[in-house]
Parts: sequence; structure tokens; C-alpha cells
Amino acid sequence: MVYKDLTKQAMIDTIEAVRVYDHTCHSSFILAILSHGGEDGKIDGVDGDPISIKENIRDKLSNANCSSLCDKPKIIIIQACQGVKKDRGSRPESADSYTEGVDTKPDPESEVLPATCTAEACTQDVYQQDGIPVNNPPEMADFVFAIATAEDYISLRNKQYGSAYIKAIDKVFHFHAHSLDILHMLTKVKRLIGDRHCTLEESEGGARIMSKVKQAPETKTLLRRQFFFFPHKPYVSHNNSKVTLFDFTIHYYDYLQGAVSSFLKDLSRNGTNSK
Repeated sequence: MVYKDLTKQAMIDTIEAVRVYDHTCHSSFILAILSHGGEDGKIDGVDGDPISIKENIRDKLSNANCSSLCDKPKIIIIQACQGVKKDRGSRPESADSYTEGVDTKPDPESEVLPATCTAEACTQDVYQQDGIPVNNPPEMADFVFAIATAEDYISLRNKQYGSAYIKAIDKVFHFHAHSLDILHMLTKVKRLIGDRHCTLEESEGGARIMSKVKQAPETKTLLRRQFFFFPHKPYVSHNNSKVTLFDFTIHYYDYLQGAVSSFLKDLSRNGTNSK
């Protein structure tokens, strides 16, 4: 569903409708908001009044307050400024500075134990407190907040071509949804956005100047498991060109529809002679 030009109250009402909706038959939920915004996680309505990411989205759709989305991934994509700061970019001391001092050796999951649990609880993957099994998820778990820019910074948008962040998500997800989980894809999105310079028109002393700025998208995750959209191999056509799973699905649907139609026609012609 797509809603355009919502006021603050209309956004609140829409999110409330999502909260009370029965999502039992759905395995996940995605909400994308493209608007203006400001500091402290505010997103503006068309009337200029803002809603809060924490109070009006996170709290309303949490495991505690939206039971049919409990224990399901909730992906929140936000294209909006998060402040007024401009990212002018920075210069690393060396080409290897990004990886210096980083421990790349992964910690085995078997070494990571709960703070308090019994041997039986570890075996069953169920936490225990005071002898009472607790297998319900945390209230604020299972969220991913994919935000176009870092806290306190502006987000860039071209009036003609739209949001570079949303276009990067579309591009990365289009090519990698068959093989990568969402956090790996969002990292690729951040790389795409972070590697480019944008030209920003500014006013200085009454004159219009053009300056180079950067943008660093932010991902906040509360997922407890990896989340994949389509964990399958991409469809490969006869000329060995890769096609996304979406393209394959449409191709296969057309094929299946034709096969079913042909089968029904044959059945209608030969049905009287069948035993």
C-alpha cells in the first residue's frame, strides 16, 4: 500500500491501522517513509508537524504492542534528514587505516553463553530465570531501521531523480536479494552512497555556491537472526546472463500459466473419453 502527502495525524492513524491489522499470514513487515525530518528522530508530515521514530513507529510496532508481528522481522526504511549538519568528508591517514587494529577472527557461537542459564536451558536454547522458562522475544527485538543518513546530519535528494539512498537500496536488493541477508545488503548500500560525492547548492553571504558533500546512511538492527528475502540461486538464462529472482518468478509464472491453460484445454477436449 502506498500513501502520499500524509499529515502528522494521518501518519499516526496509518501506523495504528498497521498495528491492529492481523499479520498472522505474513512472515515479515516493511515500512518505508520518504519525507523531511529533523533531530531526535523526527519525520515531518506535509503539515510540518513531526512524528517520532521511537514513539510513533518503534513503540507502536514492537513485539509487545503488535502481537501478530511478534517474533517477525520489521524493516523500517526512512529517507529523511536527521539534522542540519553537512558531511564534508574526511581524509584517512593511510589506505590501510580502515582495517588497522580490527580483529577479523570470528568468535565461535559456542563460546558465547548467556549470563545466567542452566545446562538444560542452553541445550533447549531457552533462557531461564529463577527456574521459570522464558522463550518469549524481547519487546524491542526484530527491528531493522535503515535510515538515509547519520544522526544529526542532512540527507541528500535530487529534485529530478529522487533519493540516492532509495535508488541504492533498489539497485543492491535487485542484484543481491537471492544470496545476501538484509544487513549485508544494507552494508553494500552504505558503501555505494559513501563512495560518491554530491554537489550541494548553498547560500553564503547572499551568493549561491556549489559545494561537495558526503552522506553516511545508518543501520540500526535489533534482529536476532539473519533475514533473507529470497535465499535462492538467481535464474540463469540460455545465454548465461543472470536474471534476478523477481524476473525469474515472472518468467516462471508466465510459463506455469501457459502450461495450466494448455492442460485445461486438453482436459476439456478429452475429458469425455477419459476413464
